[in-house]
Amino acid sequence: MWLGRIACLSAAVVLAGCVQSGGTLYSRLQHEDPTVRSRAAIQAGQMRDNRAIGYLIDRLTDAEPAVRMFANISLKKITGESMGFNVYDSKQDQAAAVERWRQWSAKHGKSAGTTSLPGEKTER
Repeated sequence: MWLGRIACLSAAVVLAGCVQSGGTLYSRLQHEDPTVRSRAAIQAGQMRDNRAIGYLIDRLTDAEPAVRMFANISLKKITGESMGFNVYDSKQDQAAAVERWRQWSAKHGKSAGTTSLPGEKTER
């Protein structure tokens, strides 16, 4: 009997940990922690989640290069497009690529996200 209680308690602890660091994929793409945003971007690409496209486009302007890189990779996986974005390009070239993504998104009916993080510049 005590084994059953321990198993239930262990499961509850695991589930509580998932909830604390969890949330929806879309909320994690907007999380304050760049590691959480990076992992969410990776997951969106693995799932090929079309609903994440707008959020991923917004993450191309993220302050963290790793988040931008994973968002770009996931956008390529989901759409098969690149729009010329490169994480190592100048800010000006990146901004032009983000604008191309936003135009693509509008044309293909994939609503662009409206998310921004504190201290992040969003040029629309």
